[in-house]
Amino acid sequence: PRTWARVVAAVAMAAASAVWMGEIVSSTGDVSRAYYGTDSHAFGILLGVALAFVLHHALAAPALWMQRRALRRGATVLGAAAVAGLIGLSLLAPTDSVLTFPLTIAAASALAGIAIVAAVWPHARLGDALDARPLRWIGERSYGLYLWHWPLLVLLVAAVQGTAPEAGVPVWVGLVTLALTVVIAEASYRFLETPVRRLGFRGTWRAARARVGVDAGALWGTVVGSLATTALVFGTVAAATTGASVSSGEAVVAEGQAAVDAASASPTPSADDQPQPDEPAPAGALADGAVRPPAPSPTPISGGEVTAVGDSVMLAAAPSLYETLPGIRVDAAVSRSSWAGPGIVDQFAAAGQLGRYVVVALGTNGPISRDAYERIAATAGPDRTLVLVNAYAPRDWIPGVNSDITAFAAAHPGTVIADWASAIDPHVDYLAGDRIHPGTSGGQIYADTVLAAIRQSENQRAIDEYLTETRAYREATREEARIAQ
Repeated sequence: PRTWARVVAAVAMAAASAVWMGEIVSSTGDVSRAYYGTDSHAFGILLGVALAFVLHHALAAPALWMQRRALRRGATVLGAAAVAGLIGLSLLAPTDSVLTFPLTIAAASALAGIAIVAAVWPHARLGDALDARPLRWIGERSYGLYLWHWPLLVLLVAAVQGTAPEAGVPVWVGLVTLALTVVIAEASYRFLETPVRRLGFRGTWRAARARVGVDAGALWGTVVGSLATTALVFGTVAAATTGASVSSGEAVVAEGQAAVDAASASPTPSADDQPQPDEPAPAGALADGAVRPPAPSPTPISGGEVTAVGDSVMLAAAPSLYETLPGIRVDAAVSRSSWAGPGIVDQFAAAGQLGRYVVVALGTNGPISRDAYERIAATAGPDRTLVLVNAYAPRDWIPGVNSDITAFAAAHPGTVIADWASAIDPHVDYLAGDRIHPGTSGGQIYADTVLAAIRQSENQRAIDEYLTETRAYREATREEARIAQ
């Protein structure tokens, strides 16, 4: 009973931790806090604790029912399916939403637990398959591989291109990092981890002192000095690279947030304050006295007719949006995904604040939801223009996002694309160190790209309207000519 009480307690705490991670992400969008917080990311190790309690007693003296052929085969099949599931999860594009934090991570933890149970099940074949020599070698050094790869990657990327890994990692740098990680992890396993496990800290210390043949003071000074130097080098370089890129990205986002807050505190311009459409060009008189339809005349674009919903990229560009389109309504936030879009657009519509042009930019933080975009398009309706801003970021899901946006626009008349990806690609130096968020010059390109897309839509509307009126005029003149005859 005591063992099962411990198991229940561990599982309950794991569930609470996972729920807490989801709450942090959904309410604040702070993925870093959710991922690195012990309270919000303890569910994986707690599931392992629960599993250890169960298996310690179950495997000490396996019951006869565990050794039945059907159960052995079932454990093998279930374990293989769990391993396949883990591989599948590793191929999913991460997001900054509860879909990843905690759902995908919790699913991976659960599948890993199932695979472990299947691997240690008495006389099941999965354990023998996973105990193959190459896999065993990786497993024994897995913690070292995990521990060493990140600082090595940070240092190499900083040395090669002066950025953090978030800005993209060249393939050859990744391969060099992998090779160095394997070498250092092997050395760590052989000369540090294994001796400590066998001899303990004191025994390892005595053995090392006897091996090098120096007194304890000299050995202690050498070890401490080496560790301090290594920590200083790693800490300084990592701080200089990741810190610079993160701080510059955070800085432009903070400036954008300040602009949004200032705009929210100011009264919204009324319709009387907005520029009024010009009078249509005068119609031309024909030789027979008939009146030709007026030439195409696009309506001037007012910022008060534009409603923009986006993520942190739009937030960073907010100052330029306000300057380029005075009166624009901007609702942008960090870590926002496409799932948040329909609710925000619905709120604008309910408040009577949804403009003629609805700008949506929600592709930076993960694959977009077609259903969410369909709901946004339905709320916008046929009388508004939907402007979809595509994405630019060193993330593996971005090509798929942009492809989906292009396909959606092609299938929905009245929807146009603001091609931010193509506009900023020749000017990546206008982005912050994270290669995602635009600085001042990049923000202006962003605003100009949005304005160009709106103008394209307005020009097309004017041309379509002119062609419609021209056809009507021709039909009317033919009818008049027929009647006159």
